[in-house]
Amino acid sequence: MTERAPRLVQRVKRWVVLRRWRLAKAHVQVGICLLRHQRAVLAQRSWLFAARVLRIYVRGLRRIYLGMCRRRSATIIQAAARALAPRRTFIAHASHLFEARRAAERAAAESAAAAHMQAVLRGHVQRHQYRKQLAEMAALKAQLPAATFIQSYFRGAKGRKDHQRRLAELLERLIPSALKLQQWWRVVLSEKVLRKLRSVVDRFVAAHRRLVDEVSGLHAQVDAALAALDGIAPPPAPSGPPPRNGGKRFEMWITLRVGLPEAIEAEAISRAGARADGGQGRTRASSRATGTPSRLASTPRMASSVSAEPSDGAAAAEGESGGSAQATASGGTQVFSVRSMALKKAGTHFRAFFSDPANVDANRDEDGHYLVPRSTKHFGAFLEYIRDGSCELPTAYTPTTYDNRPASTECDELLAFAREAAFYGLKPLLEQASSRMLTLTYGENKAMLQLLRSKGLVL
Repeated sequence: MTERAPRLVQRVKRWVVLRRWRLAKAHVQVGICLLRHQRAVLAQRSWLFAARVLRIYVRGLRRIYLGMCRRRSATIIQAAARALAPRRTFIAHASHLFEARRAAERAAAESAAAAHMQAVLRGHVQRHQYRKQLAEMAALKAQLPAATFIQSYFRGAKGRKDHQRRLAELLERLIPSALKLQQWWRVVLSEKVLRKLRSVVDRFVAAHRRLVDEVSGLHAQVDAALAALDGIAPPPAPSGPPPRNGGKRFEMWITLRVGLPEAIEAEAISRAGARADGGQGRTRASSRATGTPSRLASTPRMASSVSAEPSDGAAAAEGESGGSAQATASGGTQVFSVRSMALKKAGTHFRAFFSDPANVDANRDEDGHYLVPRSTKHFGAFLEYIRDGSCELPTAYTPTTYDNRPASTECDELLAFAREAAFYGLKPLLEQASSRMLTLTYGENKAMLQLLRSKGLVL
């Protein structure tokens, strides 16, 4: 069985394959035969229909057609006979017009014939003169003078001698010149291939270089800002109540209005227009003048009050109820509440601003919120990190049914997060976001990750 089993299996497989092939061949032949019969039936049906139409035409329509043709011919003959007498009268009446027309046509034909004859005669004369001149030129060329022949022979001999001399010099210099030419051509080809290779490599790594350069620039920006802040001596911490000579301090709870500059300006214009129309607005400026903190600023909420600031009396109602609205893709501003001491220790942006008492009344709107002209997309995560040191990195975003923001990958979200972290000077968040982004981008390239780790861009 060990010797015959393989051959038996082979023969069984061959029998199965042949059986399937014959079955398929039979099916194809049956299909072809059925198609042939179907086409024959259709052709016979079409022929019968055409023959039926032809019989109908021969039996009835042809007789009708011939009768109509006969009646039409009789009508034409009768019309021609009736029009014969009026036509003769019209021809006799307009005979002088027809005679003038024929005379004009005859004169035009005679003038055209005369012009044609003159042109033919002039052409014959010119061709005769041209042939005569060609014969004279050929005779002159056949009778070369002896001086011209001697000069041409002398020039030919001298030219052949110079050619022999140049050929000998070329043969003497050919081999070394060929070697130099081959070397030069190899250099040209190698430089051409190198330029092509460099252009392809540059096009391929352009995006990677931009990404690495941007991440390196963000790290350098944060390091420079931290070094500049560390080089400045912090002001002495005030103790006791604020002095009575006009000195000011930041409040314990501070509200931040975060949004792009155009969104902040649009909301300010809408609030001003609503108040000009007679709506009931909030008087935050009077409360700051009397030293009474506003309701939103005096409420110590540890979670961010992500509430878009409405206009008129609805704003106060929303601040009292603690309502919140999510940011949309169309923009807008959000108000966040945080302790001033937390901001004085956070990164570089807030630390530089809130560490200087001279900035107490700087960069504030009419409601007493400090303006932060940045996007609100990741500010809640930054604020949570400023408060308790914990932060979750963003992931890929998939828009919902009622959201018009475009979808984005996790790398895009991490890059935007790293840019915002670099602006606020939050170095740990910048390092985590950039490291995660570069790991996702170059996770399969161990050599690239090793180079980035040596530069300090990957943790």
